[in-house]
Amino acid sequence: MNISHGQLLSRTILMKVALALLVAATGCNRGPSVSTLRERLGDDDPDVRYEAVRALEDLGKSARSAVDDLALALKDPEVRVRYRAAKALANIGPRAIDAVPQLTVAAKDADPEVRYYAVKAIYKTGSKSPDLVPAVLTLLNDPNDEVRPYAARVLGNVGPDAKKAVPALQTARQSSQESLREAAAKALEKIQNS
Repeated sequence: MNISHGQLLSRTILMKVALALLVAATGCNRGPSVSTLRERLGDDDPDVRYEAVRALEDLGKSARSAVDDLALALKDPEVRVRYRAAKALANIGPRAIDAVPQLTVAAKDADPEVRYYAVKAIYKTGSKSPDLVPAVLTLLNDPNDEVRPYAARVLGNVGPDAKKAVPALQTARQSSQESLREAAAKALEKIQNS
């Protein structure tokens, strides 16, 4: 039986497609489970912790059972683990609301990426807690341009209970940074018209 190069190539491609479909159908190619990744967050090796938190970040809302573990990871000695933990919590969204107290602490981190993802995660939870106002108010003056608009958005989420932030938001509305001006204007509307 003589098989041409083209026929062999076609059969190889078909076999790869069939194998890919089989793997997808059986779930054999799934990564580690959320519970395994949660365990890895406590590993002594920072590379293992980083890869675990990155995998949880990729899972998005499916990682909601890891919220408490990710909240603990916000205190990790490794900056890259902390910012990925905050980013993972942002990806989980409203179901990460129990992590808001830890995210509020992380929003004061020395690293600008940790602060950014922490305040973004707070915003994505939709928290309306008035307890956020003092901590988030200071973020309107953060040196990181990405942090300030999210701080304004969080204050807008709080609504009328963020009246203390009105003067700072009025100042932010005059900023040269367009995204901050827009976020401050929307926040003021939510605070004053609710």
